[in-house]
Amino acid sequence: MTTDTVAAPPLDEPRADAPRSDWILRYSTLIVLIVMFIGFSLFVDRFLTVFNLTNILQQIAILGIVGSGLTFSFAAKEWTFRWASRLAWPAS
Repeated sequence: MTTDTVAAPPLDEPRADAPRSDWILRYSTLIVLIVMFIGFSLFVDRFLTVFNLTNILQQIAILGIVGSGLTFSFAAKEWTFRWASRLAWPAS
């Protein structure tokens, strides 16, 4: 009994706009955040005040700390996603 091997067809040439679309997909969240920041600062007079920016930073501080800790624990493969539901349970 013999087996025939079939060569894979050659890959298509990459599109010329592939690097641009990859860049847009990679940084789309940051682009939207920057556009929103510029839009709010242009149309809302009180957006760029020290009080408002301090308030925004205080509101995202806890989320940033927890997110950083989870990133390190996932990178070390010391934690899985099944524990995330147990973290959310006391908050509900």
